[in-house]
Amino acid sequence: METYKQEDKERSRELLWEHAVKSLTQDRATSRVLREDYLDNLWTFVKNRFAESHYLDSRELSDRKFEDWKRFGEQEYGTKKPEELKVAFFCGPEPENDIEHLLDLGVRIENIYAFEYDKRTFRAAIDSLHFTYPSLKIYRGNILDFLSLNEVKFDIVYLDFTGSLMKEFRTVFLLLESNVLSNLGMLIVNTTYPDVTDDTIDFLTKFFYHSRFFEYCALHGYDEDYQKEPIDTRFVESCRAFGYEESVVRDMVEANFECAYSVFQTRIIFLYANLIKPVVSCLNNRMLQERIFAPMADIDGVMKDQERTSVFLQSHYEDDMAPLSYIFERMSENNAAWKHFFFDEQVPVHTRNWCMQVVERFIVAKYEKNEDVLSDALRTQLDLISHNLIGAWNGLFCDVPMVHLWLEMMLHQFGHSYHQNTENHRRYSYTAKTRKMCLDIFTLDKCRMLYDTLPLVEYLGSDVCDETRQMIERMAMDAIDKHSLRLIDELYFGSALIGIGDAPWSDYKVIPKRVEL
Repeated sequence: METYKQEDKERSRELLWEHAVKSLTQDRATSRVLREDYLDNLWTFVKNRFAESHYLDSRELSDRKFEDWKRFGEQEYGTKKPEELKVAFFCGPEPENDIEHLLDLGVRIENIYAFEYDKRTFRAAIDSLHFTYPSLKIYRGNILDFLSLNEVKFDIVYLDFTGSLMKEFRTVFLLLESNVLSNLGMLIVNTTYPDVTDDTIDFLTKFFYHSRFFEYCALHGYDEDYQKEPIDTRFVESCRAFGYEESVVRDMVEANFECAYSVFQTRIIFLYANLIKPVVSCLNNRMLQERIFAPMADIDGVMKDQERTSVFLQSHYEDDMAPLSYIFERMSENNAAWKHFFFDEQVPVHTRNWCMQVVERFIVAKYEKNEDVLSDALRTQLDLISHNLIGAWNGLFCDVPMVHLWLEMMLHQFGHSYHQNTENHRRYSYTAKTRKMCLDIFTLDKCRMLYDTLPLVEYLGSDVCDETRQMIERMAMDAIDKHSLRLIDELYFGSALIGIGDAPWSDYKVIPKRVEL
């Protein structure tokens, strides 16, 4: 039997399991997106701004409410020991390779679930465990089939594919939609770099040509300049901003194909976890949909308005920012699997692309022109919110607060978004046998410390009228945005209370370079 105990593969196992377990136990407090030390610094900053402003000299923020919110956060995040973690992974023919690492780190065998789709490989895995770990639970079949029948929440899920994300995307995206990860969890995705073909080059070209803000190396590789200054601080604002034609971007992708795929894998999963997953969840669940959106008949009218659609797309290209729905449309043109997943498959009522288009009408576009896609309950709160936003008139904080931020919060509250801890992200590449592998270790946080403390939609405006509550919500959005800046520009855009670098603790979080083992 072939063995998978190769030096580079073993090194990757050691790194990923150690980082994942440590992040959720020993380093749990710093793995949060809503870190207590950052919130404390931001609270002090906000209070000082209030004290310095003659506009707000008669208002006082409540330390009691802030401390109470933090106590809820401590309860929500909690603590965990290695033996409490539940882990799922693709086992292959020799599952003991991963089990040994997990057991050494303190994970209990009873909390380890292994999955294998191939019948022959499953049989080999069963045989290999006969004298080692016979109590390991190995399930033959797709992990998604298991999840549809079981309500297990995993702290760590390791998806070790034998193909590229261009082929294996469905499992990753559906797993996120299933909410299988704990509120603070680790998603590990390992894929092969795809072959360099016209189709794969075109696919990546369309993704980057229409994207706004992505890592510079996707188009330029690791040139000599990267040896002189930190790679992690360098981003392309957009191809259009630099005047690149699509044919030029295609040449760049082909010349730097591995870098382009590396950036694509990380960014596309960020986008799905943060933006697409909550949209699909809300609009395909009638109860959730009715909390935020208008009746479907009203939404259909908005979506069929060709004049609105034309103006919407044109306004975005003037801003060098194509909506996600359009980016996915271009990517799917010559890829039947992606086209089916986003444009044909109903989940269970609406397609994913249709859901994305609906939300873009009121979050990415000026919501005032598309209020009729919102529920009556939410629309009645908008004026109250807009007239009570602190700092909207005098530049008190870095960004002027806009109503769309509270619309987004409602979406993330009901859609259970996964926000990434960018600082805790890890990226590796290595060669397994003859194929080069692309490994990402995501730290995903549902930030329920924020979303579970939001009021009913009907009381959202009144909540904003409470200065302390409003600032707590803005602090949380600021913290999430600091992990998304330049990576997911569409998330909580314009939510910063403090500017980048205005204090030693206020820099945005930098995604690490992919390390080759």
